Amino acid sequence: MRVLSAILLVTVLWSAATLAQITITKQDVANHYTIGTTYTTEFAPLQGTVNVGNKGGGNTWDFSGFTSEGSSSSTAVDPASTPYIGDYAEANIATMGETESGGVVTTSYSYFHLNGSLDLLGSVSSTDFQVFTILTKTTYAPPDFLQPLPLNYNDTYTTYTQRTSTTEQPPPLRFSSGTRSATQDSISTSASGLLPRPRTTRMPSGRYIRTRGRPSLRVASIRSSS
Repeated sequence: MRVLSAILLVTVLWSAATLAQITITKQDVANHYTIGTTYTTEFAPLQGTVNVGNKGGGNTWDFSGFTSEGSSSSTAVDPASTPYIGDYAEANIATMGETESGGVVTTSYSYFHLNGSLDLLGSVSSTDFQVFTILTKTTYAPPDFLQPLPLNYNDTYTTYTQRTSTTEQPPPLRFSSGTRSATQDSISTSASGLLPRPRTTRMPSGRYIRTRGRPSLRVASIRSSS
């Protein structure tokens, strides 16, 4: 099932005079991941096609027909306070999320490194079945290059991801499994425009730039400070 995710990858304050001057900086990303900030992702099955607008400026993206069928939330936390920082020692950003279904609680941590780029180092999810816990750990080596910084409107860049995932269950029902995968994607910040706040989602209104590639669509929120 293909999923359309209303994901705000980076929310930043923008004080530039025109959309063509949009730049996302290292400090913008650091501000976005201020400890204690909570982010919500909403999703639904993608039916048919989505009009993502034209290249260039002047777009208005209308998601008024989008009806969320589920959501998840995560909160920025101090990496040093998390239980798996030893596996991702270079992390200077971390997020934590928790979901519950039928009494089963899953706690997830994601680890990032922010410097000249924003990189995803890995993630860990722990699913507590009360009598046992299943631990799934994902590591990116090299780190998953999410975006260069600063990121400018009309920039083009290539991402390469090599991911290793392992799943473990402790005694007495011990088992382990692992997978490896690699993907490469070409991304361009190819459009800018306005996003009116849809009644059916919690996406904020504001000015946006669109970064697109194959096979994914990523949306970065640029919220005007004026």
